[in-house]
Amino acid sequence: MANEALVIDFWDVGQGDCSVITKPDGEYIMIDVGDRQSPLVDWIADRSTAKISDIVLTHNHADHIGAIGSLIDLCRDRIGRVWFLQDRPLVGAERKKVDALLRPVFEAEQRGWLQSAYLTKPNQIWSDQSGFPSLEVLFPTAAQNLLGSQDPNLSSAVLSLRVNTHQSIIWPGDNSLQNVEAHQPAGEICMLVGPHHGMPEEVKKKNRSTSNWRHLLKSINPTKSFISVGTDNSYNHPNPRYVGGMQKLGCEIVCSGLTRWCNRRLQESHFQGRHVLNGAALLGLRRKPVGLACRGAVRLTIENGILREDSYVSVHRERVAQLTHPFCLPRSAWKRRK
Repeated sequence: MANEALVIDFWDVGQGDCSVITKPDGEYIMIDVGDRQSPLVDWIADRSTAKISDIVLTHNHADHIGAIGSLIDLCRDRIGRVWFLQDRPLVGAERKKVDALLRPVFEAEQRGWLQSAYLTKPNQIWSDQSGFPSLEVLFPTAAQNLLGSQDPNLSSAVLSLRVNTHQSIIWPGDNSLQNVEAHQPAGEICMLVGPHHGMPEEVKKKNRSTSNWRHLLKSINPTKSFISVGTDNSYNHPNPRYVGGMQKLGCEIVCSGLTRWCNRRLQESHFQGRHVLNGAALLGLRRKPVGLACRGAVRLTIENGILREDSYVSVHRERVAQLTHPFCLPRSAWKRRK
């Protein structure tokens, strides 16, 4: 990829997940697409000639795949492949919900607009002709997918974008730390997305005496983490213990949305206020018109094997330091306000 950049945008889609990779040839790879109201839809509508080589759905919850039908309606035969897993029992109410969300994929394939593919190891979704960067599936294999399909979260695909021989970006969907740790590539994890909006399975277990999530996190040892979360989400995402655990390891955490954990005045004001940093607007992207951005969207660029951050990192750090309880910072840095 000599002198050509690969751009990775981690989107602010509220309580959901969405990332867009822009390849050197201008085509897009989408990793999850957010819910039905995803801002990605309007953004792609403004790009009437855009080509999407791959849409990768890490698992079949509506906050990850809800916008797939709208994207297909807009792009039709400008989509190459849609990758997905089998993560539900073959019968039941949950299965019906998934079938309804994915029906546009099946119908588009019948019309010859796109191809569908199973998101299983050892598939490689894309690779530069030089070998790096490359986007590949780390988990599950086909057998693991079938055996684990009773639990949608633990069936989530774990994806790796190999930046170079020693750095990777990991998308684990809503999976567990255990599955991330078991399948992570060698070298530095320079960005870990989530997992599960900052609430991995091990952290939310009631009996934490049997949970070794801190040891798992130490083994993964991400340099940075992006947590996609909605301001007024009802799931208590992200988990403060998890964010604090990463912070103690020296991991730099950024959340797309500002939540009550870091600004306790939010609930009192009915989640009204100002963005900490509206990364989506600064990067020329879109965001939902509800909720408040903390970092908003984040952009990384890979050029000549070197990973670069966008130019808003230091500004965001300065503004986060003014929050009342920023769990991404040491407690000694908190502003003690009444």
